[in-house]
Amino acid sequence: MDLLSPQERDFVYKHTFTGFDSDFDMFKFGLMNLYLHKLEHPNIKRQNTLVDTAGDRTKWDVILANPPFSGALDKDSISEDIKMNTSSTEILFLRYIMDHLSSTGRSGVIIPDGILFGDTKAHIYLRRKLIEECNLRAVVSLPVGVFLPYADASTAILFFDKTKKTDCVYFYRIFNDGYSLDDKRSPIKENDLPKALKLIKNNSTNNNGILIDAKTIIDNKYSLVQGDYEQKNGHIKNIPNGWKTILLSDVIQEIKTVAGENNKFPVLSITKYDGFVESEKYFNKQVFSKNTSKYKVVKKGQFAYSPIHIDEGAVGFMNNFEFGIISPMYKVFELKNKSNKIIDPLFLLQVLKSEQLIALFKSSGKGSVKRRKAVSFERFKNIELHIPPINRQLEISQLVINLSLIHI
Repeated sequence: MDLLSPQERDFVYKHTFTGFDSDFDMFKFGLMNLYLHKLEHPNIKRQNTLVDTAGDRTKWDVILANPPFSGALDKDSISEDIKMNTSSTEILFLRYIMDHLSSTGRSGVIIPDGILFGDTKAHIYLRRKLIEECNLRAVVSLPVGVFLPYADASTAILFFDKTKKTDCVYFYRIFNDGYSLDDKRSPIKENDLPKALKLIKNNSTNNNGILIDAKTIIDNKYSLVQGDYEQKNGHIKNIPNGWKTILLSDVIQEIKTVAGENNKFPVLSITKYDGFVESEKYFNKQVFSKNTSKYKVVKKGQFAYSPIHIDEGAVGFMNNFEFGIISPMYKVFELKNKSNKIIDPLFLLQVLKSEQLIALFKSSGKGSVKRRKAVSFERFKNIELHIPPINRQLEISQLVINLSLIHI
């Protein structure tokens, strides 16, 4: 700042920084914060950007924002310029930012993960706009906990500009930001941010980053979830002779049989280490509903997984009970007819519990809050697997059984 002329310094102090907030307290805090940083005459206004800016055609060169998450407005009050048949504030703010960047403008915006995969018309329209009307340079996933103790939200940063259409998008995952991911947020040594800045600038791929072309994203319904592309862009370039590459959907099918009234089957749960267990005997307290008529039937030879706990290994193969019922939240599936000639069920169980698949489930689960991130069956069945010949699978399964590494 000392190198600026008086005229340049005056421009920086009085004309460079502009901001808006609808909350009077936040408005005052912003003014005070800027004043303490010697910005005595900032252009800070008290206004509701989503309501009070109809007809505003102002274009900005740089927009940095952390819009409020999970807010909602009366649809009739929303500015006509950004109406999208939604009252979701994170969607509306992102639309406003894209529309108000100059032709050379650039932006960095923190958004909840729902923006990356939401399937409403507004979500899809927004992602299409990012790809086809902006240059979306990078999607950087942040670790859950960066906003603790205020919010347990799963978030990402979008970096984009208006210089051209998107050619490719760099996806990168941050695991540590220099602070513990708990309510204390204490300083720690691990910090991926400095390295991430260099990698993102150069679109360098490593264990945490992948570069995906725009056409692939468009063909995938504009999904911006990194996990959707890691399966086909992982480190396996050539699989061994005799191995096959399959989708889970090639060999499994979902089962939706409901227990109904007056069923006499035991109520089951799935644990990480013990697989299927009888809930009443395994837990010290009742963990199931009194009315089990809508519970799903699962029988010997079938699988089930918990959509919200599969990233912790909550998947089981039914081999110790003939029949049972399980909470409606579980997904039950079985091998298709003759698929046991392609993949051994016990081998499949080990694959689904492997560190690689658990990491994939962690990255591809959908939801803005950690404990609600879920892997739908649609997403689950489209996982790509590389599997050895069936005789080799059987050998591995038998070895695992002999070593008592699985419970069936």
